[in-house]
Amino acid sequence: MKRRLFIKKSATAAAGIASSSVLYGNVLSYRNTNDIINIGVIGSGNRGVGLTSIINTIDNVNVIAAADILPFRLQKGIIKSNSKTKGYSDYRKLLDNKDVDAIIVATPFHLHSQVAIDALDAGKHVYCEKTLAKGYNGINALVHKANKSKQIFQTGHQYHSSRLYTHVVDVIKNGLVGNIVAFECQWNRHGNWRRPVPDPELEKVINWRMYREFSGALRQNYVLIKSIL
Repeated sequence: MKRRLFIKKSATAAAGIASSSVLYGNVLSYRNTNDIINIGVIGSGNRGVGLTSIINTIDNVNVIAAADILPFRLQKGIIKSNSKTKGYSDYRKLLDNKDVDAIIVATPFHLHSQVAIDALDAGKHVYCEKTLAKGYNGINALVHKANKSKQIFQTGHQYHSSRLYTHVVDVIKNGLVGNIVAFECQWNRHGNWRRPVPDPELEKVINWRMYREFSGALRQNYVLIKSIL
């Protein structure tokens, strides 16, 4: 199941920050269930705009703020929302908005750790897109902050909750494929990751996935389970 479809079809999804009923219930416990949950989206690229479109279909949840360093992307994020959304070129200014209850972090993932930590420090609930963070230090710092915070933190690995994958886990745990001796993993995506760049100076900002210092570089994965029956 595709990520966007999973979020939308899951009746438990709310605000992109809630891909499980547990999380949605916890967010609502902070407020009256008839209240509106106000969302700020940090990062107005494909992921941030895509999640904004999904939020538009969820009752009592609104995107009221968006942040992006690229003006044309920020404008797109604002237009996509069905609320009177405020735009920010500096995400820290968005975090100062007291009307924002929760944050979606949809920036390039080398920024995830710092943005999510700042959001938690600002008293916002956080839904952080995958991958959680870049490098051990970033991951460790964010996990430590999330564990100490009173705010709700969720990372966007919806596939981990997909019945397709949990079924494979059940099959293995029940010994139906024998004794597992090795895993080889690969996921091939047929397509070009490179995006059009209106200005050469924006190459690394827009095509950050292509550069190891920002994304860890592209990779392909497949899954092959070796077992002894």
